[in-house]
Amino acid sequence: MPIVDVAPVYIASRAGYFRDEGVDIQITMLQGGGAGIPSLVNGELDVVFGNWMTFFTAQAKGTVDLRFVADGYRGGPGMFLVLVSPDSQVRSAKDLAGRKVAVNMRGSVSEFLFRVALKAQRVDPTGVQFAEMPFPDMQAALRRKDIDAAIIVEPFLTRAVREMGAVPVLDTMT
Repeated sequence: MPIVDVAPVYIASRAGYFRDEGVDIQITMLQGGGAGIPSLVNGELDVVFGNWMTFFTAQAKGTVDLRFVADGYRGGPGMFLVLVSPDSQVRSAKDLAGRKVAVNMRGSVSEFLFRVALKAQRVDPTGVQFAEMPFPDMQAALRRKDIDAAIIVEPFLTRAVREMGAVPVLDTMT
């Protein structure tokens, strides 16, 4: 995925670490970890980066028999933020009810965390409309007003705040 979490793979590849160990890799871009599961099943991919929730769900359903190689990400405050445009009327979790919110994939950890964070704020998430789109497209969609909010991760989070003044209204990891 085009997110900061997988930067070590790109750095190691460019530095020749895989080659030095006799491993030939080809990096394939995915919209989310869940998108890679079918490719694991049919043998198109050997390894996928994703989140525990998606992988445990697939494992529990019997979709795939996974072997976990390493933990690649630990969530913390400020890492999965819900952003809105600077001129938005949305200023709190309560204002997100009934709005159109972008997630990288339906059923993803982003959507799950958002729903849980809303419930923690005593907001019913059932009326939220979700728009599925890649993280790199969310800033432009906010700017065009195609969506009311977006659940964004790095490096797109910092870019949206700096370039368009996007405003955080909910931290889904706290």
